[in-house]
Amino acid sequence: MRKKEFIFACIFALVLSFILCTSMFKKRQIPPLDTVTINEIIKLTEQNWNRLDSKTYSTIHIPFTVINLDGSVLYSTENSQSSTYSEHFNKTLSNRDFFIDIIINDELIGKLIIRNDMSTVLLKEKKQLERTILTLYVYIILIVLAYFLYLEKKIFRPFQKLKQFASSIASGNLEAPMTMDKRNLFGAFSESFDLMREALKTSRHNEYLANKSKKELVASLSHDIKNPVASIKAICETLALKSDDRYITTIHQKAEQIDRLISDMFQSTLEELGELKVKNEEYSSAILLETIDNVNYYHKINIVSVLPQCMILCDSIRLTQVFDNILGNSYKYAGTNINISFQIDTTHLRIFIKDFGTGIKEDDLPLVFEKFYRGKNSEGKEGSGLGLYISKLFIEKMGGQIECMNESDGFLVKFELKLAGSIL
Repeated sequence: MRKKEFIFACIFALVLSFILCTSMFKKRQIPPLDTVTINEIIKLTEQNWNRLDSKTYSTIHIPFTVINLDGSVLYSTENSQSSTYSEHFNKTLSNRDFFIDIIINDELIGKLIIRNDMSTVLLKEKKQLERTILTLYVYIILIVLAYFLYLEKKIFRPFQKLKQFASSIASGNLEAPMTMDKRNLFGAFSESFDLMREALKTSRHNEYLANKSKKELVASLSHDIKNPVASIKAICETLALKSDDRYITTIHQKAEQIDRLISDMFQSTLEELGELKVKNEEYSSAILLETIDNVNYYHKINIVSVLPQCMILCDSIRLTQVFDNILGNSYKYAGTNINISFQIDTTHLRIFIKDFGTGIKEDDLPLVFEKFYRGKNSEGKEGSGLGLYISKLFIEKMGGQIECMNESDGFLVKFELKLAGSIL
């Protein structure tokens, strides 16, 4: 695009130069004769006909020649280059010299030839015209180049930048701002483009927040539903031991199916989301006993220490999920009774959950809180590897810490909840 416009500008400059030069040539005029000087030459010649020399014409500065009637040259200026009339007659005609009669006492006695020297004049004008054309070309080309540079700076370059910015937005890059001088021709337009970018960025961010909120809701609901489903399964198992009713078996199978579907949904949602919200509020520590009782559907939990009376910061729903995950693992992998004890200090209330199973492999221990990680002892048992990961996430968001360890007679999980009003 720029190359075509540059060529067009140069052609325009050449055409303009040709027109101007042609106009100048047409206006050229042959220099007029100096009639005053010619009259003076005639007067001097008539007065000094018999003694024509350089002194006679000392004040004359134009070329001329004086001849008599038989064609002999009586006087000629140095520039005339004439010797005889006859040998220069053709030349004088070609030069368009002027012939003036010399008359004394009403008698024609000779001729005055005023040298027109047309060839010299034309040569001089030709050289002057060449210099004029060359100068004109240079000026016009400089003007065209300056104008082209102006277009490059004010139009082409900003337009190219605007084009690249539009391509960047089309490709989804909404972070880079549109920086452009507002004083150029595209200033206001580029500002509108940047406002559009900001609007698109805000819209995309709002869309992201909306999708994230939906995913958080799905993840929260799907995991919360697992608790009552687990209770249904536990009750069905207990009833199945006491009765052979096939309806109880059917309920247990359907609950198992629902549990698997919810686990798949929660796993896929959490993998995209990366986190779940926790809303901390002040609760009496008695909420722990209620929470433990709600997940004690196998009746294997024993409270082995007195629960300190205090106020704790937690999210009651998330706390239920923590207990459900930890105790669910004990039910699944240990299958023994579970002891729960408590300990308090100036900032936290600690909860110890211990089963009496075989524990986990030592090389699995540092990885138990990783997302989707399942230890070597999980083979043949259902699960997603998210229970302890989610428990750690919730406990930390509630201001505490969680850890697990093997003991000589079982497996211990301990975590802490922050006391209300404590300052760390």
